[in-house]
Amino acid sequence: MSRRAYISFLISAARRDASPYLARCALTLWLSAIPGSTGRIVFTIIFVMGIPILPQRKRLPHEIPPWVGQGARHFITINALRRTSAPFGSDEIASALLRNLLVYEDLDRWHLWLAVVMPDHLHFIATFALEHGLAASIAAWKGYQTKTLKLQFQSGFFEHRLRDEAEFTEKAAYVRENPVRKGLVTDATAWPYLYTAFESNR
Repeated sequence: MSRRAYISFLISAARRDASPYLARCALTLWLSAIPGSTGRIVFTIIFVMGIPILPQRKRLPHEIPPWVGQGARHFITINALRRTSAPFGSDEIASALLRNLLVYEDLDRWHLWLAVVMPDHLHFIATFALEHGLAASIAAWKGYQTKTLKLQFQSGFFEHRLRDEAEFTEKAAYVRENPVRKGLVTDATAWPYLYTAFESNR
């Protein structure tokens, strides 16, 4: 396979898999044919510093579709920006996050079914008020935490609509057992930053 053909192959694979690494490999081969130091300088900047050269995938919208009923329940995950530092790990911060989830219920942004705050992320299951919008409500909540608690979050959030009672039961168990899976407690009920609407601990 010629150099040109191999570069084309790497570029195609990079675009197919959205892989900046493969794209930088293709660019490395192309730059190696440039005489002098120009190619080496550009290569150093791009490859060593890891500057992405592929267009980023578009973010999927999180708005509730009009055909979803008012009673739909959604499983939400929000991550801290730097998860390794466990920014939600202190009692003060974890308690405030859990309390502020309930504040937004009082503001009629959502009905909270279940929530757990972990040291570096949080999960909750809620039914959202359609007039406010799912994405707008979560963005407003995150913004309030950033302003009042000085927390930083990863962009966006993960959302999954729970289609039936069986899926709700499965995700509810996942949320409750999260501290146990992470080795933080041996009994889920011992985790202090857990809220369940059916066993209210407000």
